[in-house]
Amino acid sequence: MSACLMLAAQLYGRHQDRVYHVLVSSEFESNRDFYYPPQKSVPIELRDKDGQPYIKETKYAMINLVPIPFVSIRDQISQDLLHEPRDPATLMLSLVKERPYTLTVDITSSKLVYKNLEIDMMPARLALYALFAMQKKDCKKEQTTCRDCTDCFLDIQQVLSQQGQITELYTKIPRTREPSEMKGYGIVSLDPENFNSYKAKIRKDLERGFGLYALPELAIESVGKKGGTRYGLKIERERIRIIL
Repeated sequence: MSACLMLAAQLYGRHQDRVYHVLVSSEFESNRDFYYPPQKSVPIELRDKDGQPYIKETKYAMINLVPIPFVSIRDQISQDLLHEPRDPATLMLSLVKERPYTLTVDITSSKLVYKNLEIDMMPARLALYALFAMQKKDCKKEQTTCRDCTDCFLDIQQVLSQQGQITELYTKIPRTREPSEMKGYGIVSLDPENFNSYKAKIRKDLERGFGLYALPELAIESVGKKGGTRYGLKIERERIRIIL
């Protein structure tokens, strides 16, 4: 318990805060009737080393506060994590500062590259994913960061209206002669149902290739309530590279 409390102090404690270890006279420390010296001394029953009872005034209890050095890392934790209690793993993970990696969408080789890793993606999925990457990359809104901005997100009708661009991207990807597409459905005839199917499969591809913690940046995320849902990528546009 003391180790957990010390960790909590390091994570949440301010620089002006202090941590103390309370030392109580051993004879009083183990007594269940003694918690702190009362303002007016009272006699209580104690036990000697042989377990024999004896009476002693509480005024003889010695209380010492021993200062314990601790390093506050509160200022290094994202402020949005400090509004309510969080588990230690979440707080510690927020301290991991990695250099921002570029997401490369390579249409010419049907690959995604991120954090020095690369994955092959089925052409139909890559074409749809590339649409969202280009949508974020081409956003003209002027601001220093777009991490929490969703202005470039598209609703389902806007996605479907981009069918021509999706099909064009699809035809540029090597080995696109997939039987389903030759018959005029799938990615060349997108509808809400197969859009959701492709989106889910893309998410699995990303998790399998780059790990669970990459999904908040890379996956096609949704915002808004049912009927007004919009879709897009949350990675910053400056970190997207597209090879056509």
